[in-house]
Amino acid sequence: RFKEECNGNIELVLESLSERVLASFESLPNLCIGNPSQEAREYRDLYKIWLQLLQTAGLSNLIDIFLRIRSGQLAEPVIRSVVDGLTRIDEPSTNKVCIAILFRMVQRWGVKGQGGAQEQLAGFSDFFLPVVARALFTSAAPAASNANDAQCHAFLSEVSSFQRNLRTAYGARWEETLKREALVGCCGMGEEGARTYLWNMQQLSDRDFREFFIQQLQNLIVRG
Repeated sequence: RFKEECNGNIELVLESLSERVLASFESLPNLCIGNPSQEAREYRDLYKIWLQLLQTAGLSNLIDIFLRIRSGQLAEPVIRSVVDGLTRIDEPSTNKVCIAILFRMVQRWGVKGQGGAQEQLAGFSDFFLPVVARALFTSAAPAASNANDAQCHAFLSEVSSFQRNLRTAYGARWEETLKREALVGCCGMGEEGARTYLWNMQQLSDRDFREFFIQQLQNLIVRG
């Protein structure tokens, strides 16, 4: 009974907090990007605190409370806030936190059964996979230009591993989404280049695919 009462109180607090935080993010969508102002720094600090909260909730499975708040209607804005964190916060350590949260969401809200045939949150992958595919490459490109930096390299490793984890979870569906939204749509790869990329994602070792992934990003940056 005590646990049930605590969960109810936490649910009320999270609902109120989440609505206010997410509303502030929506009202200032571009404040983080290349802005040195005090307001922008405070905004980034708030964003990082929000991400730390979600990471802690994910580790303790409290993240599932978002499925109960307003019958799950808050889940999509929460997912979007983490995806946006990848592109709004140009800090590899914070970007790694975003990847960890997204992976936990896949584990808790996404795949259940072969190829993600069943999901805890209905329609999760329909929204999640396309926006994640685009954000992964958008956020990884700046890090690839400084891949010798330890933090940048660690973040790129996380992105590389996450792509393979999504393939394990969703199979051909992730490959098709990655090709359409990121490889062709975002990076402008041709059909042959995209097929080579997907083959390497399947066949190479983790280390070799990571290095291939970084090289592909660097090639795109050079081509401009």
